Amino acid sequence: MQPRRGRRRILVVCYGNVCRSPFAAVALQRHLDSSEWQVVSAGTNAAEGKPVTELMRAAAAEYDLDLSAQRSQKVTRSLLRTAELVITMSQRQAEKLLELEPAVRRRIRLLGGFSPQHDVWGLPADPRQAAAAADEIADPSGEGLEFHQECCRRLETAVAQFSLWVLRREASRSLPKPGAPTSAASLRAVRLP
Repeated sequence: MQPRRGRRRILVVCYGNVCRSPFAAVALQRHLDSSEWQVVSAGTNAAEGKPVTELMRAAAAEYDLDLSAQRSQKVTRSLLRTAELVITMSQRQAEKLLELEPAVRRRIRLLGGFSPQHDVWGLPADPRQAAAAADEIADPSGEGLEFHQECCRRLETAVAQFSLWVLRREASRSLPKPGAPTSAASLRAVRLP
């Protein structure tokens, strides 16, 4: 599915695309303007067309997220090439994506690296600088409901921080370049979240 003209894509990746990435994609889409952003999910080892697991759907319902329409898909070069940003749950997934499409290196972010405690200024840290193992979000497959609930809690926190990072990134791009002529009207047009 190609994004509508003018919409930019964020690709969320996990292993099987039946737990973490569907939750993160639906939660992230709720945080971002859907007229500007399309958020899709895929898995590095996904079987095509599988539904989200029952336990993940139950845990996601606690966040008012309906994952029943989500179906798994395997990551492809095309998905990677059309994504402006790619977020993964583990360093290993990021490495697999780089094997598939090396050109996405600068677009990959580790989702667990976006947490409130990373930056003393209250801004999400750049996860490329974070220790990978501590920032990975564990796969709840094969675990019980409590583990799924904890996974959803971590995902929701990271998604909220990531969405702030995306919005601040976009706002900073709309600021005038240093030395560029500015007017009061152009400065009023810039709104920071």
